[in-house]
Amino acid sequence: MKKKILFILSLITFFVSSKKILFAYSFTDNFEDGNLDGWVRVDDPDRTPCSAQWIVNSDKMLGIQVLNQYQCTTNIVPNDYLWGSIGNNYTFEFDMKFVRGTDHNVAFRFSPSSPSNNWYDLHFQCPGDFIIERLNPNGEYNKNIVGSYQNGQTYHIKIVIFYNNIKVYVENVLVKDYTSYVDIFPSGKIALRATTGSDPISETWFDNIVVTSIDEEIPTPTPTSTPTPIPTQTPTLIPTPTLTPMPSSKIPIVVIPGHGACYNHEAIIDGKENVPQEEWGLWSFVHDYDGLLKSIENSGYEENKDLFLFCYDWRKKIDQTADVLNDFIVNKVLKDRTDVDRIKIVGHSLGGLVGRSFAQKYQGAFLEKLITVGSPHSGVPQVYYAWEGGEPPGEKNLGWLAWQILIQTQKRNFATNVETIRNIAPSTLDLFPTYNFLVNQDYSEKVFQDMNWFNNWLNNLNNSLPGSELLAKIKAISGQGIDTPRGYWIEERSWLDALLGKWQDGKPTEPIHANGDSTVWEDSSRIPGENPEVLSLNHGNLVKKEAGIRKILQMLEIPENENVIEESQTLLAFPSLLFILGSPGSITVTDPNGFSYSGGAEKMVFLSPVVSGNYQININPIINGSYKLFVGQETDESSHWLTLDGELTVLPISIQFNFNKYHPKKSTFLDPSGNLYLNLAKDKLNLLKKQSKNNFLNNILKKIDFTKKLIESQRYLEASNSIEVIIKEFFTLRASNSSSLVRNISFEAIEFLVKSYEIVSAGLKYSPSGKSIEAEISNLEKFFKLTESKLAFFQKIKIIKETNGVSFELAQINFLKAKEAFSQNNLYLSRILISVTQSLLQESLKIK
Repeated sequence: MKKKILFILSLITFFVSSKKILFAYSFTDNFEDGNLDGWVRVDDPDRTPCSAQWIVNSDKMLGIQVLNQYQCTTNIVPNDYLWGSIGNNYTFEFDMKFVRGTDHNVAFRFSPSSPSNNWYDLHFQCPGDFIIERLNPNGEYNKNIVGSYQNGQTYHIKIVIFYNNIKVYVENVLVKDYTSYVDIFPSGKIALRATTGSDPISETWFDNIVVTSIDEEIPTPTPTSTPTPIPTQTPTLIPTPTLTPMPSSKIPIVVIPGHGACYNHEAIIDGKENVPQEEWGLWSFVHDYDGLLKSIENSGYEENKDLFLFCYDWRKKIDQTADVLNDFIVNKVLKDRTDVDRIKIVGHSLGGLVGRSFAQKYQGAFLEKLITVGSPHSGVPQVYYAWEGGEPPGEKNLGWLAWQILIQTQKRNFATNVETIRNIAPSTLDLFPTYNFLVNQDYSEKVFQDMNWFNNWLNNLNNSLPGSELLAKIKAISGQGIDTPRGYWIEERSWLDALLGKWQDGKPTEPIHANGDSTVWEDSSRIPGENPEVLSLNHGNLVKKEAGIRKILQMLEIPENENVIEESQTLLAFPSLLFILGSPGSITVTDPNGFSYSGGAEKMVFLSPVVSGNYQININPIINGSYKLFVGQETDESSHWLTLDGELTVLPISIQFNFNKYHPKKSTFLDPSGNLYLNLAKDKLNLLKKQSKNNFLNNILKKIDFTKKLIESQRYLEASNSIEVIIKEFFTLRASNSSSLVRNISFEAIEFLVKSYEIVSAGLKYSPSGKSIEAEISNLEKFFKLTESKLAFFQKIKIIKETNGVSFELAQINFLKAKEAFSQNNLYLSRILISVTQSLLQESLKIK
């Protein structure tokens, strides 16, 4: 028999109330019968058909000889009887002989349509490579695969098409594994295809065709009444193979963490934009998902076999992350799996929106079930603080801390925190509420569609879901019983806010609360058109505590067992200390009790809870060059961060840091002489030299070295005067440069110089007069008011920039420090801070 149609039992699964059988169908044709039975010619309606005919030649191969006809196409496809129940996911193997001409083609997922047929194809261009055509007309159209395919040769080719993944083998070697982000042709048969272009000749022959379905599900037939037999010719019987049941496989589960839970050093600390998904993992201090993952494992699932954690770049737009998730499923979760073709997803918080975006974008491909846990399906108002105010959103927790680390390590390159967030974390806008969440002082609501920033992505996602078949596959779990921000009362923003680009839609004054899980209010956690499962748990405990984990396992249809549930640890986030190395090397921190902590692969030491005292920081660089160290002090009430940049001239680097958890702003590096802070300022200057080489910078370096010698000689008055001069020169540097990076590094140097001045001035015999400092503060108050009125006018007529506002904001901060130092009788510190404030106010008034 030349043409064979087979079905092979591949899997039997039993359910409580029904039985389903999975069959793999196959057909073969080697054309030994010398005819085209079972094959039908189909031409392309939008192209000129080739006049040549498909034939079986004397070598028992099916093919076509197109001679002297430009720009023509034709196809031949198996008829419905031969195709049977192959379906849309299948393997297609064949021999293909190139005889003459440039173009040789074969198609798959072919279906007749109007005004043009639907198909993907392999387009060989002899002599040379081939192209996978028509992948995505809205984006990547063709995929070119380099090769050297020659006429006069016969090639054995295998194509595996599984949903939106295409694998191509030539001579049993995988030459392309490609996943199309948009599967524009999800159904169709194979087609042998001929085309010509500028070359009017094409002769191609096919043989030994084998097509096998990939686990198409066939429902058990329902018994019907027996019809009256109709006499027919007795067909040739094909022996039926013995059917051997195979054990049922678990449907893989993918767990997607929430916003800020995932970490990659190059991305979060170094600011690298595109880091492969497999290089992301959970932060070392994030244990929220340990209990859930362990509970699923206790139920018989195995990590990276049928249980997967999908860590991702939460800075990116959610729609982009959905594409990454699709790749993860195709190339890791289901790769080389023939026993299952579906997955279940559990998405916590933002992870649920990632899962939803994937499900809707890919029309439910691979999806058996999606469970969203505390996910903001209508957005969360807290992100308004980040996007329009430049502040980490929400209550202070570990997720907030991830935000803070991202901002503090990346803000140096930008003028403001608002600019920082909008550039490095565009996903923030994807979480904007899709309802009216801002209320004016006159009780009128701000219409969310009319705001300066509108979450069009989430709005469209929600509008396209009701009535969709996907709704049956998506379920939600919500938390309740806790006051949760539903929105904010707002007032008109100040001139300074406007200058800094903050609060374009109004400045929040206080939250408007509703019932929820403390992060996502109850209505937002609902999937449009569905009612959620509601638990009396907060946002984190939905995935950490027994009740939440048990509900997730029930919805995953994992058999209930009292012994499988393990809760996650609850880690205190505040007060905490963070030491993050932003350069090649390793870091170790020893606490006041003598315990040492290694930064490991993260190059980060996170300590919580912490004690007051001296901490020893040791940095062991891998290579010579520059180093960068971030030191963060976080309490429930305040945040203080320092950035150290230096040259690796002394190995290893060892610094002592004094931490006071009750007054963290007074925490300092131990520097009895003031020279350490001068060296830190000098390191900043060396960084600036990399940005701009000029003699002015070299002169400042010389003055710093001279000041260090003055300190060593105990000439403290001259040293303090010299530091004042150096500070003025850094302000001159800021005034001459518009680069945010240069201005920010310069001010970091000024802050270290102020610390050095404070230490050096303590060695002076006499203090300044308290009355003189008080008079300076009074005069500065007047200068402040005058400057503010001028800047408000300048902002109104739009002749100043946000850098003017940044300088004024820094002046406010330093003036508060000056007054605090005066109240504590630290007169020298108050004096230098008054000087810094005056320089900042003068800087704020400069119009460029």
